[in-house]
Amino acid sequence: MPSGKRRLRDEPETARDYGDTRYDGRWLGHTDDVETLEIVLPAGPATREVGTVHGRQAAESRRVRAAPTEEDDVTPHIGSCCCGQVRITALCDPQTVSMCHCLLCQKRTGSTYSVHGYFPSAEVQVEGATKTYSRTGDSGAYIHFRFCPECGATVCWEVEASPGKTGIPAGVFADPAFPAPTVAIFVPHKHPWVLIPEGVPQNEGHSAAFAAAAAAAVARRG
Repeated sequence: MPSGKRRLRDEPETARDYGDTRYDGRWLGHTDDVETLEIVLPAGPATREVGTVHGRQAAESRRVRAAPTEEDDVTPHIGSCCCGQVRITALCDPQTVSMCHCLLCQKRTGSTYSVHGYFPSAEVQVEGATKTYSRTGDSGAYIHFRFCPECGATVCWEVEASPGKTGIPAGVFADPAFPAPTVAIFVPHKHPWVLIPEGVPQNEGHSAAFAAAAAAAVARRG
């Protein structure tokens, strides 16, 4: 049989079963010489692994790999707590990086401000046992912090007013190349000797959009 890729058919991006293994994505075709099945996996780079599955005929074993996507150029951000019991991976770059000077962030970090990135929650993976501490912020909306029960380090949090987003402290990654802040908030609480990077927008508190989302979340709770 001649080698080369044949485009056999296109299918919608839904799940397909191959033997006892299930893959989510779009089936693209295979090459005749190595019986390679290509699939597009929407869940992120962590799921694009090489494996062996059974094709349409039970006797055929095919090597599986994912077709390249634009996400292949993004290096995951990998971090951990102080003792290493909890590991966290962000499969994409942060949507925003906040430099927060609020008094509650100062208490949480034990420092003069917090720098943290917000990522799509679907792109964040946490390994290891965590405990949760919940409190309301200045907006009245809840924040649910996850921390290591052994060393106490905060590894991430979710904000009631921002469903679908996960905040991760920049220091968890211990990466000097982590993206710089895109916004500074609660600037009136900034210690006078702290410098904000040039060009970073400075706000007295949260944005109007966040404040509105927080007010709506509080109202839903009654």
